[in-house]
Amino acid sequence: MDQLAWRTTQRVSLAQWDELVRFADAARRDGLTHTVVCGMGGSSLAPAVLASSFANASLSVLDSTDPSAVLAVARAPDFDRTLFVVCSKSGSTVETLAFYHYLAARADATRFVAITDPGSPLEALARERGFRAVFPHPPDVGGRYAPLTVVGMLPAALLGVNGRVLLERALAVDTDAARVRGRRIAEAVLAGRDKLVLRPPTPVARLADWIEQLVAESTGKGGRGVVPVVDDPLPTPSPDSQIVSEFSADPLSLGTEFMAWEYATEELCARLGVNAFDQPDVEAAKALARAELAGAQGGGVGAQHAAPLPTITPDALRRAARPGDYLAILAYLAPTPDVIAKLQGLRPALPPLHRSAAQGRAEHRVVPDRDRGRRRGCRDSRQRVHVRPTQARAGAGGHSGAARPRAPRGPRASETARRRRRARDSIGSASAASQTGSQDASSESPSSPISTSFFTPAAFTTNSNAVRRSW
Repeated sequence: MDQLAWRTTQRVSLAQWDELVRFADAARRDGLTHTVVCGMGGSSLAPAVLASSFANASLSVLDSTDPSAVLAVARAPDFDRTLFVVCSKSGSTVETLAFYHYLAARADATRFVAITDPGSPLEALARERGFRAVFPHPPDVGGRYAPLTVVGMLPAALLGVNGRVLLERALAVDTDAARVRGRRIAEAVLAGRDKLVLRPPTPVARLADWIEQLVAESTGKGGRGVVPVVDDPLPTPSPDSQIVSEFSADPLSLGTEFMAWEYATEELCARLGVNAFDQPDVEAAKALARAELAGAQGGGVGAQHAAPLPTITPDALRRAARPGDYLAILAYLAPTPDVIAKLQGLRPALPPLHRSAAQGRAEHRVVPDRDRGRRRGCRDSRQRVHVRPTQARAGAGGHSGAARPRAPRGPRASETARRRRRARDSIGSASAASQTGSQDASSESPSSPISTSFFTPAAFTTNSNAVRRSW
């Protein structure tokens, strides 16, 4: 397989653009005025970036298996006018197929579109059920490198975006400059600055979510990697971070940004000595998720419930932290603005020597725990801890080992105590919201494939080495 086929995706999509526009026009004529993209990671991030950047609410993304998120789609006022784009490169993604089966019981097959590899289980299902259309996912383009394929460009057409201009600008990407960026990021990482703070301008702010997965999933393996930081509230970098703020604010230049970051990531991975195009931890996590679900369907008790992860107090977590560590909070919560705000509120609520790393949206953009040798080499005299509130999903990639954050030291006892109390209050409120949403979903449809059986209310656990994106 040619792992570099992503380099020509903009040219291929230009040739396909008119077909995608005709499809979108026909769907609108049939009264399908809203689109929901059902997918995970690379299948959903680019559509979400496009919808946000062009400020168009006619397209939304379902990439959370939290029951309340699924119910929000099924109970939306425009549900009967919604086209569902089911996107899975492999055609076997557990979460995506669960979305489909839940929604298929409530909507006609002609309101579903599939994007998947030729010959995949999803393609067979789509043709058997009579989907409105099946679009082939390029077999030689990985999911996180596919924003300028049909994965991103069909949603662009459904949004009414001028995709032709977006793709033409992508053709003019400065590949040399992109590789220089990748080389500079790698040099900083090798010097101990392995936290990559992303600061795109407000109109395209959610571009950082897509870059976060691209960089984390491409680099995070074999004890190496980069921790992307999204929506960092602090203006200055810490000794172990670097800031990137050079982005175009024009949404029509997103194609250029997509391509530039793909070239930069390829160069970054080459300098770090990792394969930019595989994702062993994601694949391992998918296998674990399937095994867990299979055990539940067989009437047995899943491994997670037989041996729950141990929990620890915030104080114990701080004491266990080491220089250069970061904390990721896997928040199995409803992806609502209120919950996101509470998670974001944890960042300034933590003691001043803690450092915040990213925002509330989490997917399988998971970065493996760094090896001990590299952690020792991370120079952070203030011993900041990076905090990453994430929305964890079943099947999220990454190692299952514990992250090892290090507690900052020093006085400031009274202020620290007040901030800790605020953080605990925020977590408690968010946890209650999660439990309420789960009860709502289970009472609506006990037989629903969207199950709460493998969800856990928000808690500090020793399995906190994930990194990911905003909801």
